[in-house]
Amino acid sequence: MITGLKQVLWRNRHLIVMAPDSDAVHVVVFEETFRGPLRRESYRFKLDGDPDETQSIGGPLEWERFVRRHVDDSWIIILPHQVTISQWMDLDSSQPDQLENRLEEQTRQLVGLGESKIVVDYVEAPSPDPDRSAYWITYCQEFEVHNIIQEFGLKNVAICDVVADADALAAGLQSSPDISGEWLMLDVRDGGTSTIVFEGAHPRYCSFFPIGNEMAKEQDTRSAGPIRVGIRNEVKDLEWLRIRKGIPEIASEWTRDINRAWQEYRASILKDHQSSALTCPVILLADNPVLPAWETAVRDKLQVSLLKTESIWSESVTNLQPDEWRHWGAVLATHRKKVEVPSLLPESVKAAWNEKQIGIIWRSLALLSCVFAMVVMLVAVFQKGMLWKMKTELIEEVKDVELRFDQSLVVLQRLKQEYRMLQPLIQVEQDTYTAIEILGSMQHIRTNQNAWMVLLADQGSYYADDVLSSTNTTTSSDLDLVNRTNRVNMHRGFILELVLKSEGEAMRQELADVVTFLRDQDFLFNADILPADTRRPLVDSKLLIQDRHFAVSMEMDATDVIAISDRLDSTADKAAGYKPVWRSLQPNISQSTSSNE
Repeated sequence: MITGLKQVLWRNRHLIVMAPDSDAVHVVVFEETFRGPLRRESYRFKLDGDPDETQSIGGPLEWERFVRRHVDDSWIIILPHQVTISQWMDLDSSQPDQLENRLEEQTRQLVGLGESKIVVDYVEAPSPDPDRSAYWITYCQEFEVHNIIQEFGLKNVAICDVVADADALAAGLQSSPDISGEWLMLDVRDGGTSTIVFEGAHPRYCSFFPIGNEMAKEQDTRSAGPIRVGIRNEVKDLEWLRIRKGIPEIASEWTRDINRAWQEYRASILKDHQSSALTCPVILLADNPVLPAWETAVRDKLQVSLLKTESIWSESVTNLQPDEWRHWGAVLATHRKKVEVPSLLPESVKAAWNEKQIGIIWRSLALLSCVFAMVVMLVAVFQKGMLWKMKTELIEEVKDVELRFDQSLVVLQRLKQEYRMLQPLIQVEQDTYTAIEILGSMQHIRTNQNAWMVLLADQGSYYADDVLSSTNTTTSSDLDLVNRTNRVNMHRGFILELVLKSEGEAMRQELADVVTFLRDQDFLFNADILPADTRRPLVDSKLLIQDRHFAVSMEMDATDVIAISDRLDSTADKAAGYKPVWRSLQPNISQSTSSNE
């Protein structure tokens, strides 16, 4: 699953390219990266024998372990020459619909295919005639692909493509634009030899005949008999020796089949039915231990020039070996749009590949979802820890605030007590200041008004003797009745009695001017004429003139020391009984801690 997630997110996946040949298989592991495919490893396995550590050849058990290790990777199968047929076909460009009909006709006429299901694919090839379209077509029987899957135990792997051996070699050449002209490729394998005629980098003819390494070994065994070998000789070295010794004995037959393929190519493709010798250069592909022997047969029997394989695949990929060019071509054919060769992937195998990829994607998404959920949970746990830490710090701050709040209540109570101690002094100070201001105002009234003042007293002193007249005589008078019944609510202030000299309207105007003048003073809250029934007879009647004697009540500011004291008492009482909101919301840390313990 981790490999599948890596494939989805990073697209760095392994491509397993296998080239089966009889009971052996050559596997090259490529890694697809953003820079392109890179060669990683190469393995050889033989399924009908024991592993050969000296030749780095694994056995059946090693092959099974290799398949299990790469079960989640993408696989490409290179079909052997003997199970595929490739041909070059040109058609009239004005009749594009005839391609499918020709394919069906050619499929029925192919020898050896029988009635089994055929897998066919084609790609457009360069045509020397602009009026005709050329196609390179490859066929194979579908059961050949399934036989390889069954024989090599590949049922559970994802096969992304199947290509013919000749097409894989041609795909590697298409990435080399410098190749030009007509030339022949001979690919010698154990089961036989493939002859592929190229025009530049594109194949035009392909055939196979069963003369190769196995026939050379059998020919040497029949003619020479058993070979006596020393203890140190290995079995594989003996096989290579037999092949090298048998090649000269089959060289004539081998070159005859090559010339036959060349004549068939000229007759079918070039429409030249006259016999002609092979003249184009040849590239020979074979196993390194027997390559010199096959090259000698080409020079002696065909008498043509041999091209170096490095001239074609010199810049293919880093660490690529000469016997891995077909593997590299299969990778290019599968994953590069510019390289086009027929694909022989059956629909049933393709459906399994698609299902495998969908399964990998779903498993990768599931793993990604699990990883995302774990990340979310870790973030939630971390966030919860941070919140708990913040909560603990806030609780400590709340406790500190509570302590300061309680200390503030104690300070407030002390301030209230101290204020009550200083309240009489403050009140006397304010009254003295107001009295001085009133005396200054009286000087102004005396200067600007036609009147004289006969009394200035604070309200407390002015109304202090309300009941004196009732204690001096035994009989009641109207004035005594007034003194007893017309009590007033005293405020902090003063009473001013004055006598006006004017009469009538002028007197009333002067009285109004005096009241207005006193009201405008900042040190007084209000000034008003005192009704006659609330005046007290404190002034000698000899100083008064009837109907010209008036009293003015002057009140000080309402926010005096008494009001301030009342508000201070109220604030202290409310603060003492107030329960802050945070006390009701604060968790009981001590109880939770004890319960956890």
